[in-house]
Amino acid sequence: MPDPISYLKAAIAAVVASAMIVLALRLILRKRAPSIAAVVCVLAVGVGVVTGYGVLQFSWTWPPANALDRFLMIVLPATLAVELLAAVSGRARLLPSRERQLGRSIALPSGHADREPVRTETEISGARFHRAEHVKNVLHVRKTTVISAPVLSVRILTNSATNRAGSLCAFGFRLALYASVGRILLHDSVYLGDVGSGNPDAWTFAKTLAVFAGSFAGLIGVWSLLCRLSERPAAGSITVSLALVIQCTGLATMMAGYIKGGAAAIPLAAALAGTTLASPLLAKGAVGSDKTYLRGTISIGVIGLFSLLVIGHYFGQLTGLRAIVLFLTPLLCWISELPGLRLRPEWQNSGVRFIAVTIVLSAVFFSAKQDFDRKMAPLLVGVSSHATRIQLSS
Repeated sequence: MPDPISYLKAAIAAVVASAMIVLALRLILRKRAPSIAAVVCVLAVGVGVVTGYGVLQFSWTWPPANALDRFLMIVLPATLAVELLAAVSGRARLLPSRERQLGRSIALPSGHADREPVRTETEISGARFHRAEHVKNVLHVRKTTVISAPVLSVRILTNSATNRAGSLCAFGFRLALYASVGRILLHDSVYLGDVGSGNPDAWTFAKTLAVFAGSFAGLIGVWSLLCRLSERPAAGSITVSLALVIQCTGLATMMAGYIKGGAAAIPLAAALAGTTLASPLLAKGAVGSDKTYLRGTISIGVIGLFSLLVIGHYFGQLTGLRAIVLFLTPLLCWISELPGLRLRPEWQNSGVRFIAVTIVLSAVFFSAKQDFDRKMAPLLVGVSSHATRIQLSS
């Protein structure tokens, strides 16, 4: 039977662990933390997930025996590794202060380095001595720049090529993971058995290809749209919305009869929420591409949501329509980009997104509860009354 107390403990442990990782790395790294915010967020989610599953006492046996074990021991670790690689390779590599100064000197056109603002005749007559000193300093800087420019240019080109190669490598691994996650979860299941063996649930080759191609296209589409939206304000509301959808998926899976499969959603949703709530500590001072530091957590949330839906549908009794609606629900965050809403303050955009997502999740939960009351509740009442009769007779 479900144990709400243990579920609550796991959720609290995951939230606290992920938030503490963000806080600890922010204090240790100080000013450097915003430049590696994406790395910190992926690490925080990983620590929170491991902590939450440890509190729930999930087994970690190899080789994995079922789809839930394959999710915990293959899909989730592979997702964390790929997103960590993407965060490391995509991080902007800041040059030291002297190299940045020399880089700006190189970038200036000829004749612009020693150009001064336009001044009045009175200012010019009163600052001739300072102008002479300034010209001497400029000539000295140009001499040192001539010596350092080739070395700096090589370093800039090398760093750029390394970052580009790392990003392409991470993107290739991500595509491979998205293409194989469905096959990993359904490995050795009745759906991939031999059609001629008399198994009525076995898929034909055409159906197998259609299911895996559709899942790959769905993963790429949802991930791309959410990552594109994360470039806009209120990116944290996207990951919180993913956490809400994952939690609702877990509840729906429990009510569909797969209690352990539904419980697996609790640590993941809590870790995403804890990391997002603590992420403003990293947002302060973030520049350039670091403003999209939550992309890694979005990818982890999308893969986790897809995996839990596959487990609940194919190994529980979660209906296909309900699973599709839950998977597409995070895209409702785009409602904040409608005309008349996109220019609103961040807190209003976040509120609009939460309201849209919550309405759909409430409808899904109400429908799942009705199915549970109609199918599962009589069985539970029968089991309870039978146990009561045994206790009275003994």
